[in-house]
Amino acid sequence: MTGTGGLRIVAGGEAIAATRSRATTSNLEHAGRRPCVVMTHGFGATQDSGLFGFA
Repeated sequence: MTGTGGLRIVAGGEAIAATRSRATTSNLEHAGRRPCVVMTHGFGATQDSGLFGFA
């Protein structure tokens, strides 16, 4: 997967950071669409906590 960091999303008046990872193959594509997986660390964690290794 390839990441495009630096995304900022405002939710409920608070800014959160996000990273979008795109698939490197089209193995799961169907009718021009791909599934979406949302991975989170939970409250208070930061992006450098190691989640990207599982994406």
